[in-house]
Amino acid sequence: MIHVISQNLRRIKPSTINGSLFSAPSFRTSNRENSTDPQSLTLSFLSNSCGFSSESASSTCRKLNIGKKEQSDSVLILLKSHGLKETDIRYLITSRPAILMVDANKTLNHNIELLGSLGFSGTKLVKIINKLPRILETSKAKLVVEFFTAYGFSEEQITDMILRCPKLFSYWPTVLKATLENRLISGTVVLKRIVLIDENVLKAIRADICIIRGDLKNMLEPNFRTLISLGVPKANILKSILFRPRWLLRRPEQFSKIVQEVTILGFDPKKMKFVLALHSLSSLSRSKCEEKIKVFSSFGLSRDEFFLAFELQSICMLTSAKKFRKIMSFFVQKLNFQPSSIFRHPNLFLLSLEKRIIPGCSVLQLLMSKDLFEWNNSLMRVFLMTEKIFLENFVTKYQHLVPEVVKGHECKREFQGFNLNQPVKLFQKMPTACIMSCPRSNDP
Repeated sequence: MIHVISQNLRRIKPSTINGSLFSAPSFRTSNRENSTDPQSLTLSFLSNSCGFSSESASSTCRKLNIGKKEQSDSVLILLKSHGLKETDIRYLITSRPAILMVDANKTLNHNIELLGSLGFSGTKLVKIINKLPRILETSKAKLVVEFFTAYGFSEEQITDMILRCPKLFSYWPTVLKATLENRLISGTVVLKRIVLIDENVLKAIRADICIIRGDLKNMLEPNFRTLISLGVPKANILKSILFRPRWLLRRPEQFSKIVQEVTILGFDPKKMKFVLALHSLSSLSRSKCEEKIKVFSSFGLSRDEFFLAFELQSICMLTSAKKFRKIMSFFVQKLNFQPSSIFRHPNLFLLSLEKRIIPGCSVLQLLMSKDLFEWNNSLMRVFLMTEKIFLENFVTKYQHLVPEVVKGHECKREFQGFNLNQPVKLFQKMPTACIMSCPRSNDP
């Protein structure tokens, strides 16, 4: 919900505040440090007190002139006392040099304590600061927290919102109120009309918090009615909204064109594949689509074969062209697969090459060396097993006979490729229990 607010609110620059920050580590004295020249003093402080390299110190020095070294020392002391490491502090100063001029005892300390009261300490404090370095300088942080508290948000909810969108700390409560009433509340009402219960509203927002910043009344609702008119089951639409709702946030005329394209491709509106195809095409620009077709073409595959793969598993088209090329190259060059056999199993493109496919191959290579795995088991079938079933059948089952399979599965053993004396057998039909549900990998 926070991210939504941040995208729709006018940006308000935090006020400039003077103060001290960091703790005073002992540092070497030099002629440059004793100089009264502000630039020399700043350069010396960044190098000797903060551990900047000469190049980094010179670059940061152009954006900052330290007036009083004692003030900046107090900033460093305070940041260190709250668990920030030197690398974290250097990153903070590089991102926000003015932090060294903030009042350490008032603004800086108060904001760190406020963040601490919301559960931001240690690594979580570093994470929130890295997301928005100026969060330590703002004078509005307390007012923002009080605003959400007054509207009934729990401390846990406020923490979650701030972590998702730290920019909220830079907004005035009056701006937050206007956005909350004009966009968030009205959008939530529309969303509830579609997903019916509060629990589903929360699920949809958690799935994609950006949904609230969209015009739900003029986009989501008309597109929902379009799908219903085509006979798409409400249950299928609901599943897609709770998974990733953003694809329905398109202008109705654009959405209708995508619906028409999916219909022409032969997808049945009554089946979930229709919704998944809409989801993919809504998220895929024409240029990105052409880029992926070019990758297929470079392996000797036609446009028709590309769209056949799309028909078999439309979600795989959300995979990047880079990942398409990596997986195709691996199967063709390392495993000696024919390109035409790969596209017939597009679920492969949903797997992680580094975390799933290569470790699996490493395990199978070890088992083959001990005559514990034969080609007639079919590599393709193995790749499309769920991770749980693969572990049971090829790692847990053999780890006492071949202990190295554990290292192979943990990517601690390099896969050199198979010594193929015969072509790989590909089974067109696989046991349903072994086939993965294919959640999309986060790999690029």
